[in-house]
Amino acid sequence: MPLHLPPATFVSIPLTEQDVVGLFHQLSALGVFPGIKIYATSQTLEFKNNLDGLIADIDGEGATKNFNHINICVCWSTIDSNFKGYNLVEITEVNLDERQYPGVTHILQRDGDSHVIQIVMLKRIIDIIQAGPMHLGSQ
Repeated sequence: MPLHLPPATFVSIPLTEQDVVGLFHQLSALGVFPGIKIYATSQTLEFKNNLDGLIADIDGEGATKNFNHINICVCWSTIDSNFKGYNLVEITEVNLDERQYPGVTHILQRDGDSHVIQIVMLKRIIDIIQAGPMHLGSQ
């Protein structure tokens, strides 16, 4: 599954969580997320191959994650965009003020909770880059 994104050295769409980590760091090093400099990744930064995995970690059997302890999730994409009890909202010109960090493409809200998780969906970032410069203004 080729990923055509010169000058990135990742040449395949991420298949694992580790691929997502590597691609995020490479895009960061290339300046795709202005203002972000990576010194280390902390406990509030979550990596998942698909967002569905994070929801399972929060609400699934034997849940290991707490929604309120996660501020940012970097993932490749999502298998299902509808999650019971959650609302995944894409960042657009209308709600741009909700973006707290460069590169955030979505906000994950949980019903009845004021905390939100900022989502960096790398597939969306790649789609924007591949669409060309005229689309970068919306992100």
